[in-house]
Amino acid sequence: MQYCDNKKLNEALQIYIEENDKVPHSLKFQEASDYLGETIIMIADRLSRRNNFRNYIFKDELVEEAVIAMSAALLKFDASKSKNAFSYLTTIAFNSFVKHIQAEKGQLYCKFKHIEEQMIESQSNSELSEIASACSEYCNKESDIYFREYLRKYEDSLVKRAAKYKKHNNSLSDFWGE
Repeated sequence: MQYCDNKKLNEALQIYIEENDKVPHSLKFQEASDYLGETIIMIADRLSRRNNFRNYIFKDELVEEAVIAMSAALLKFDASKSKNAFSYLTTIAFNSFVKHIQAEKGQLYCKFKHIEEQMIESQSNSELSEIASACSEYCNKESDIYFREYLRKYEDSLVKRAAKYKKHNNSLSDFWGE
């Protein structure tokens, strides 16, 4: 059994959009139907169970952000372009998951970089011996290898992203003749 009937979802979304078109822009948006709300939550929850996202410790945050993103995008659905509201909402949830994971990776990078800097600083500064002992207890050899490998991979991805961005900007400046 399918957990979402696309036809019923399309109808509920169309009704919601039509109701909000009647409301003056200065007023708040109309509440979504229970069916629409439950479906949004089910889509986010089911998507979080996919192999791509299953083992993240912040899975609840992924679902919460996806629900917020889908709720914010309800009025942007254009039935004249697509009759598949389920796909529209699932794509929004998926992109929300990916965006949140990238942000978490950035936070983890900052934490690892800070630990690395503290370890280097404490080795060169005798006043920070307490930090050095705490870091050395926290960071055994296996985790140190993991930290360094994570930092290297993340920094490599930043370099690739910057090169891609630079290539894109150069092609635009060539286009405009600058």
